[in-house]
Amino acid sequence: MALSGCLLYFLHYLRGYTFLSGYCISKLFMLISAGVIALFASAAFPPKESTRNNIVFFSVGVLAVVFLMAKFSSLFFTCQFAETGMKVTDCGCFGDFIKLKPWETFYKDCVLDIIILVLVLNAKNIRPAFSSGINNVFVGLMGVGSLAFCLYNVYLNEPVIDFRPYAIGNDIIDLRKEKKPAKIDMVFVYKSTKTGEVKEFTYDDMMKGRIDYTKFDTMVERKEHVLDPGIPAKITNLRIENDEGADITDTILQYPGYSLMVVSFDLNLTHEAAFKQLNEIASGCDKAGVKFFAAVSNDGHVDEFRHKNQTPYPYYYADATPLKTIIRSNPGLLLLKHGVVINKWHYRHLPTFERLNAEYFSK
Repeated sequence: MALSGCLLYFLHYLRGYTFLSGYCISKLFMLISAGVIALFASAAFPPKESTRNNIVFFSVGVLAVVFLMAKFSSLFFTCQFAETGMKVTDCGCFGDFIKLKPWETFYKDCVLDIIILVLVLNAKNIRPAFSSGINNVFVGLMGVGSLAFCLYNVYLNEPVIDFRPYAIGNDIIDLRKEKKPAKIDMVFVYKSTKTGEVKEFTYDDMMKGRIDYTKFDTMVERKEHVLDPGIPAKITNLRIENDEGADITDTILQYPGYSLMVVSFDLNLTHEAAFKQLNEIASGCDKAGVKFFAAVSNDGHVDEFRHKNQTPYPYYYADATPLKTIIRSNPGLLLLKHGVVINKWHYRHLPTFERLNAEYFSK
């Protein structure tokens, strides 16, 4: 419990830094807050309950003083909050399943901190619900089950539930469009060389002559304040190029009929045996007039790979990151129709052309 408590406080410190960096936090605040977190964590180790309680109460008092100083002085926070100033804008704890802003994660950790403190202060009253034998069996089953589930979702097949923007049924064309543009206000920071005072002025202040240049005579920086983040496109990094480097993403997605795309983020690591079956599917598609192509990451050895595996269909190129996002298989197969993801297959479960023709093409 002591180690888990220390880990929780350390992660809270990192997430707090991520969130509070939007306020331009000072190094002094970082040092003091790290000391407070370390003080909190130390309460988990003393064997005497009275000692633990004293450390916790003292830590809470120090934390209250730190937050009061941060709230009513500019000693720690040197600017107004700006989301663009945060080091990270998404904690990434739950991937695409739940997107948590850094401040949401920070406040969540505050609640968890309270729960951990209750456990630490009442450690002597904690009793196991089951015997050690039952606990060991339960932990063993959970471990084996978790490992099997992870292997099935990552190594053997596509995820059971796909939270990525390329999930079956999603319209890639629509997801590449910005839903609502962001509203950004340009801010200019000026400083008085006489008094050292620093003040921010908006673009509107400049246009209407609200800046006293006799007082604020030195421009420090220009930055942006996000008034409304808007609703950005969910897919922003997909770009598919041909041999000449031209962007053909829209051409591929807007193709009105069915098309099959082989996806490989790294041909050096791909499962080459799967390309024998992919070639058979490509041959059937060629006879049926169904578009078939590959989207791969270009490492300079694509032609060598194509000749080695006798792949008779065109290869296009994209960055490895979106290719990994499209499908968790190397290679994988994606069925598209006018930009909509109709289906996708892991290389271990590739369909035959006859099955594809019966289920999709002949209808």
